[in-house]
Amino acid sequence: MKRKEKMAVGIGFITLLVVTVLMAGNLYNHAYTLGLEEGLGVNRQGAPFESTVYWYVNGEFVYSEHNVITSVGLNASRHHLSDQTWVNNNATTNAFQWIAIGSGTGGGAASTALQTEEFRASATFAQVASVNGNWTLTYTWTAGTFAGEIITEAGVFNAAAVGILLNYQDFSGITLQSTDSLQVEFMFNIASG
Repeated sequence: MKRKEKMAVGIGFITLLVVTVLMAGNLYNHAYTLGLEEGLGVNRQGAPFESTVYWYVNGEFVYSEHNVITSVGLNASRHHLSDQTWVNNNATTNAFQWIAIGSGTGGGAASTALQTEEFRASATFAQVASVNGNWTLTYTWTAGTFAGEIITEAGVFNAAAVGILLNYQDFSGITLQSTDSLQVEFMFNIASG
């Protein structure tokens, strides 16, 4: 691997940047859009590895704010990239493909789980606009899933239950009724330094 490529990879994974939440509401039919656009960096904006998470509840924009990459998420990223021995010996080496949402608050960089997880689902992975280093994880909870839950937190895990929490964000809650659907999309970008 060339020196420049090594530097780009190193810089990209030192700082995982933003997850942002977008939320908007249409009170007439309980249509809300919740968008989360957050920096997944070492708790700062402008890092070479960034993520934006968008929430769409029946299609309307509502909210945005920054989030943090957890300590266990940073460590797992390092191991996944460079530590073959850890990958071979560790049972938790799955991809970060599960999106979780919950009704708790107060987590942060030290979190290893959502405060009060309500739902978790395996997301769909896709490359973004044929740009190297850009991808999304998306999942839609359909109408009938919710029964008045107030969703206030989100994160991405590497397992269907428990697992490693990559990032954490809490935000002003939004109440979801049985007629609401919720689409959550995390968009990630790794840029050269």
